[in-house]
Amino acid sequence: MYRGKLSSVVASMAAALLSSFSHARDLYFNEMVVDPQRDWDISGSITPSDEWFELYNSDSEPFSLTGIELRLIDTTPESMMLDPYSSIAPNGRLVVLNPPGMQNNDGRIELYDTITGTLIDGVSYGNWTGNSLGIPNGNATGLSDEALARFPDGSPDFSKTFATYGTPNVSSPGIFALGGLAALVIGRRRR
Repeated sequence: MYRGKLSSVVASMAAALLSSFSHARDLYFNEMVVDPQRDWDISGSITPSDEWFELYNSDSEPFSLTGIELRLIDTTPESMMLDPYSSIAPNGRLVVLNPPGMQNNDGRIELYDTITGTLIDGVSYGNWTGNSLGIPNGNATGLSDEALARFPDGSPDFSKTFATYGTPNVSSPGIFALGGLAALVIGRRRR
């Protein structure tokens, strides 16, 4: 009798664990600004507090951020727990504005599940060790190359482009001119 109950408990735990692993593959670093060219935090000047990272949940289910740690790995490593953000909606985005520390133009970012001990996503960019994908550095010369972004959203490819804070990434300036300006206005109203 106990053996049957124990088997069903173990089976339930295994199913929950496998479910969390399958969902972990649906959360990505989608876009990042480490050399801001715009006053994203609306403080009146462009400073390191305007740096940000966008996470993208490509799943049709919400993604819980309980136990998820954002690790910023460069010459001054920092980390922060994402628990206060609660979750990311299905096919939704979460922008972490002004993460701890000051990000370098070359570095690595990771999403780590502290509950399961699993790396969810990791991206090395610029001249940082492990950048086997050739992702450019984060140095920007203007608005047209302010962000490192995946296009389309969630794809393995990153390129320098216009920042699209919390909205789908774009590949060309023409698309940004209409969609990006409206997104910037909407994004600022929400704060």
